[in-house]
Amino acid sequence: MQTIRNITYVLLQLLLTPLFALLICSTFWLRPRQRNELCAWYTRLFVWLAKHLCGINYEIKGWENVPTTPF
Repeated sequence: MQTIRNITYVLLQLLLTPLFALLICSTFWLRPRQRNELCAWYTRLFVWLAKHLCGINYEIKGWENVPTTPF
């Protein structure tokens, strides 16, 4: 069963990545922040798919040590 889920995840990546690439490249006239939102949405989508489709969980440790100002 897990093999089918992994293959489905890879196939979704193969199908959606070129679509997002075209979408993001075609929005060159937008402000960088708006283009970055599209890239972030793409990333969130595949992290969500990895979690719910493949069962991959993650935990962030040490987040309190990251400074609030740019570094």
